[in-house]
Amino acid sequence: LEPGADFAVVGFDDVVEAEHYMPALTSVAVDSAGLGERAAHVMIKMIQSRTTRAEDHIGAVNLVVRESCGPDRRTRNRPA
Repeated sequence: LEPGADFAVVGFDDVVEAEHYMPALTSVAVDSAGLGERAAHVMIKMIQSRTTRAEDHIGAVNLVVRESCGPDRRTRNRPA
């Protein structure tokens, strides 16, 4: 079986190498540095307030579609 042809593969975090894999890896891109910074601020706040209450956070993500999801369905089944 071949990824991108027989089944789809999707990663998470869209590392720089993802576009260079064979096939190029479709991935969910997140702001890793921003998430780390937010986590540090939340930890400092928890330490200062002496609490273990977690905070919810919904951050922006972006789906970067590459070859590991298979052929472009818009071009499939078109006459040659």
